[in-house]
Amino acid sequence: MKHFRRYLIVLSALYVSEAYALPQAVYDSVSLSAFGTLGGAWFSNEHANYQQGSQPVGPGLTHDIDLGMDSRLGAQLNVAVTPSTLITAQTVVERLADNQFMPRLTQANLRQEITDDLAFRIGRIQSPLFLASDYRLANFSNPWARTPGVLYNIYPITHLDSGEFTYRLDSDIGRFSLNAGYGWVSYPFPANFGTAGTPALELNDVIYANLKLDNGPWRFKLSWLHTRASLHFPDLDEDLGVIRLFDPVAADALGLDRRGIGLYTVGFSYDGKDWLVMSEWGMARSDQAIILNDSHGGYLTVGYHLDRWTPQITVGYQATTDRRIHATHPLIDQVVADTHQGQRTDYRTLALGLNYAATDSVMIRGQVDLIEPMGNSLGPYLKTDSHYQFNDPGIDTLISLSVDFVY
Repeated sequence: MKHFRRYLIVLSALYVSEAYALPQAVYDSVSLSAFGTLGGAWFSNEHANYQQGSQPVGPGLTHDIDLGMDSRLGAQLNVAVTPSTLITAQTVVERLADNQFMPRLTQANLRQEITDDLAFRIGRIQSPLFLASDYRLANFSNPWARTPGVLYNIYPITHLDSGEFTYRLDSDIGRFSLNAGYGWVSYPFPANFGTAGTPALELNDVIYANLKLDNGPWRFKLSWLHTRASLHFPDLDEDLGVIRLFDPVAADALGLDRRGIGLYTVGFSYDGKDWLVMSEWGMARSDQAIILNDSHGGYLTVGYHLDRWTPQITVGYQATTDRRIHATHPLIDQVVADTHQGQRTDYRTLALGLNYAATDSVMIRGQVDLIEPMGNSLGPYLKTDSHYQFNDPGIDTLISLSVDFVY
């Protein structure tokens, strides 16, 4: 694996060097684009932080009005080395898991068209699991203020270091696209709420495949991903150390060291002249019982285009499955049960949104989310204080206003 990673880096460097050594005629095929979001969000529950992706803080407990949850700025460089060879590099500045606004490389890949229907890509690519994967960071092309957390927060990772191929086939019912690859990623995990020592979630042996069907305004997509996940941080390792003293078998089963996890998604979208309909469902399930709960969730979005205005409604849910092992020692078994109980993210949501296309490259959005965590559930909240009502969380309101732009 280490030799393969070195080969990938060297190969990318060689192609970049060739791109900059080409004669002036090739520079006509160089393009630079930019995108971004400026947004603010207010959350009604001052005893909890609303969570988005892998961010450690949010509106509510930490910020009265959070200007950083949705805001980001990105730039993308495309270099067409030949008519069939494309180099892409993308950098995005946004709030990361350590609570810092820093740039990160979200794409750096080489794409080679082998035939008109077969292509190969190697390097850092956007994770292709969801319908909105291509525009997860460049939100201008999406219908929401942010991708629905009921599904997208189950797998918040936005990129992979990978080698993949894509095969396209035209048929009477539309164009099929099969995409499959192998890769890995090290991704920050918001376990310490932005304090020092933010750990990384290591995904190795990532194997994925997705199948798309496009026909006019319709798109259907099936996706599958499997990985070996590892996660180590002091609180988790300390808890597992205590459990190991009483029940080594339970501690080994609960540990997160190259544990197999599979993700499965299915979705469709329709974006016609008048109506917009989009829906996805997905599930994350471990190969065996571990310290993390299994999760599943989905949403349905319906909108209507009125000139430059698009009102819309989105309903969604997320639920967890406690598929845990049982320790032989009663006290340890209770600790394990409490750990899984504290991870429950069962909730329902209703979002009302209104988009206004100010220009062809600027979109203004307003969105109101009504969020109802189920009893004894944390819902979509990462951090709470002692006043949060786990038994009866009630219904919370998230109000968002943002401007998405591309250039």
